[in-house]
Amino acid sequence: MPQIAASGVRAQLVQFLLDGGKNRRGESVGEGDLEQQLNERGIQTLHVGQFDYASVFRERRLGRDQFGEWARDARFANTLSKWDGADSLFAPGPHLTETVAIDATSLRTFPHEPAAGLIIADFSGASKDLMPRQVLKAQLARASALGLEVRAAFEFEMIFVEETAASLREGGYGRLRPFAPDNKCWSGQTAAQEAAFVAGLEKAIRSYDIALFAVGGELGPGCFEATLAAADGLRSADDAGFFRQATRAYARDAGLTASFMPSMGENFPGLGGHLSLSLIERKSGRNLFASADGRTSVEARSFIAGMMQVVTVRPRTGDAA
Repeated sequence: MPQIAASGVRAQLVQFLLDGGKNRRGESVGEGDLEQQLNERGIQTLHVGQFDYASVFRERRLGRDQFGEWARDARFANTLSKWDGADSLFAPGPHLTETVAIDATSLRTFPHEPAAGLIIADFSGASKDLMPRQVLKAQLARASALGLEVRAAFEFEMIFVEETAASLREGGYGRLRPFAPDNKCWSGQTAAQEAAFVAGLEKAIRSYDIALFAVGGELGPGCFEATLAAADGLRSADDAGFFRQATRAYARDAGLTASFMPSMGENFPGLGGHLSLSLIERKSGRNLFASADGRTSVEARSFIAGMMQVVTVRPRTGDAA
């Protein structure tokens, strides 16, 4: 990389990048030219963070100069790996700061303010192997060692209700008022009546640099569905997490609430999230899960059997055993 004139804190960012994107511990922040990416996108503010167990992006907002200073010895509080959805600690200490590794390949647009970007920094210390993104990276590495590449796409159903954060609490989270109460599955009438809402939702999702295949109405009051486009295994998971953030933010801006809960009560349909997964043999380019006759391939059957062996599903109260 050519030398760049700089002074003050900006010089620290430049030096960080001239060091090959390595911090003081000699750890690489990822592939690619981060400085070039930031310049090309005109990014001056970075929202840097990581996903927790509930796929909520926990982040800090830093100016570009401050990001450069922080990146020289990047750390987060390890409470992030021990928070539940109510920000309560569910695991004992010690509670302290831990090192994180910046993933330069994760850079994407933060569309809620001008000249801003999002970037992921995963724990690289004691909490590293506990975090969901690291678990996924380990599995992807196992597949790669076998000569396989993972392609994936998520599809999410969500319900929008005519409630704000304040009205939900005032009403005790009961008697929710659905948005588009007369919606029916794949209804052309809903598409016509709520065209501006759906178009705005699509724009909000794409503004996060998320690969989107389609968005439209689904089954029941306030129910919509978004199908994300296929991407490599890690990017598809990041897309899924940021999709939820984009959708929830769009709903709040519209005076609504977006919910991904499997069940919101008897007046609403059940919701699901679906994962489409392809296992590509790198040498031949063949999708091992695909079969010319349209049936489940032998490799896919083996994959499903393995999932059934290692994943425990507990029946809900009232479900048949």
